[in-house]
Amino acid sequence: IHDEKALGKIFGELQKEFRLKYVSVALPDEKIYLFKTEIPRTAALNIRESIEFKIEDNVPVPVGEAVFDYSLVAHDEVGADHLDVVVSVAPEEVVNAYTSALTLGNLIPLTLEVESRSIAKAVIGRGDKHSLLILNIEKNKTGLYVVHEGVVYFTSAVPTGINSLDPSSPKNIS
Repeated sequence: IHDEKALGKIFGELQKEFRLKYVSVALPDEKIYLFKTEIPRTAALNIRESIEFKIEDNVPVPVGEAVFDYSLVAHDEVGADHLDVVVSVAPEEVVNAYTSALTLGNLIPLTLEVESRSIAKAVIGRGDKHSLLILNIEKNKTGLYVVHEGVVYFTSAVPTGINSLDPSSPKNIS
């Protein structure tokens, strides 16, 4: 976000037009770090603390400046000695910038979630356990999301979107 006030003004206009109060927001994948890790089953009661120890080994954000969430991954092994966890980490400054702009627009965020997770939840049927590759083709980029048993394991964005397919096409999105 380059200008929180300008974005807040846009949010305010949307808030008035659609009479919104509470919103769920998808943060852009480019601002989020995602990694898979293992937590000893003995640490199951303190999963958040266990993840905090793993953050600095996996992302370039100090744990004191990070906001994170996680998803437990189902185990096929009976009696496994660890839990598999997929962790999403956002720099606190990114989260603060979005919540500030939303607040300036008189919107109250109920949830902030990774863009790829929001899209996966929207397009994958509840209970679908398949491994899937989701292509999210946008105007100037394409997101690739690897999903297994409803959990996003990997995301990547390439700077090729619908506009780059045929820039002279009258269907070019502006």
